[in-house]
Amino acid sequence: MKAYNRIMEYFWLVVAITSAALGIFMTFEHSWEDGKYFYIATAMSTLLYLMRRFYRKTVERQSKDGE
Repeated sequence: MKAYNRIMEYFWLVVAITSAALGIFMTFEHSWEDGKYFYIATAMSTLLYLMRRFYRKTVERQSKDGE
């Protein structure tokens, strides 16, 4: 389960970085209207990354205290 939590944490981080890069590219190459949805995806995936990170640290702390 630890590996799954770590993988999902990094998955959302990669999605956040990728969508931010695509948002910047679309904004400069086309317009704000074309890039704004990538910024929304960046915010959502960053939030999911932070939630996963918090969850992983909580689980690790609880398993350490239980031992």
